[in-house]
Amino acid sequence: HVFWQQGEADAILSTPGPLYAARLRRVTEAVHRASGAPVSVAVSGWCGEVYAADVRAAQIGAARWPWVLPGPDTDLVEGRWQRCHFDAEGQRQAVELWRKALAFGLPAR
Repeated sequence: HVFWQQGEADAILSTPGPLYAARLRRVTEAVHRASGAPVSVAVSGWCGEVYAADVRAAQIGAARWPWVLPGPDTDLVEGRWQRCHFDAEGQRQAVELWRKALAFGLPAR
C-alpha cells in the first residue's frame, strides 16, 4: 500500500488543477504498475494563506482511477509550523486521520 501526501507546494506554485491531475495520474499509475500496490491519495491543498481548490479537486477525483483509494483530508491538520508543514502534533494528527481512513473509509478492492 502506498500513501500519497502532497499538494502544498503545488498550492504555493498555483499549479493548475488539470496539470496537477495529469501529473498525479502519471506518478500514481507508475507506482501502482511497478508495485501492484494501491495508492491512497490524501486531500491536501493548503499552505499558509494559500488554498488550492483545484489541487484538492484533482486529489478527490483521483479516487475514480482503479488503482487509487481515497485518503484523508489532511488540510484538517492544525499542528503546523510556518502554517504549512506538520509539526510533531500535526504528524500525530495526520497519522490519526490516515488510521481512520484505512479503518473506516477505504473500500475493499
